Order: sequence, then structure tokens, then C-alpha cells
Amino acid sequence: MRRESYCEVHCKIIESLTSGITPSSRIQQIVEADWEKDSKGSDLMTKEMWYDALFELVDLWTNTVDMREYIQFVNTIILKVKFYHSLIKMNDPRAYDILMEEEEEEEEEEDD
Repeated sequence: MRRESYCEVHCKIIESLTSGITPSSRIQQIVEADWEKDSKGSDLMTKEMWYDALFELVDLWTNTVDMREYIQFVNTIILKVKFYHSLIKMNDPRAYDILMEEEEEEEEEEDD
């Protein structure tokens, strides 16, 4: 993976995780530092390096090491990056409503 591709995807992931409240200049700093660490100083990132970076992200943002929680988190990130990110960029309040509905559904499932 080239640096440009990594940075584009990683920016979207961070924006999704922080619900658009992190300034873009700070996101860029985070992405640049993460690229250096994740690519191990190389100009290209191998598939293995990318998977390691994703695993680290998932591990940092989840509460347990339960496989179901990891899978749910990855699926949520995919949805946020693919769909919600465009709504957030358009300042569409539905982006946040959708996220809240998802969290409420998860809480209801836990109560059952």
C-alpha cells in the first residue's frame, strides 16, 4: 500500500472514530506518525503491515479481546467509513443519529 492510500483511509477511520470533532490538522499529525510506525519507515506498506496496523487499532478501541467484539468493531468501522463518513462531510445530522441508533440497539440486545 502506498502512503497516499494509507493516509486517505486512515484519515477517514480517525474522523469516523472521533465523530468529526478532531481538527483536521491534528488528524493529519496522527496519520503521519502512524504511517511512520506502521510502515516501519518504508515507502510502501505490505499487506502484513496493514493487517498489523488494523489489529492494533481494533485492540486499542475495544474493551476486551473477545473475537465477537473485534468483529463488531471492524464492521462498525467499515460502515462508518463507507456510509457515515459522507454524511459527516456533508454536515448531515443523520450521520450522528444513525450512530446513536446503532448504540441504542446494542444496549437493548445486551438487556435481553
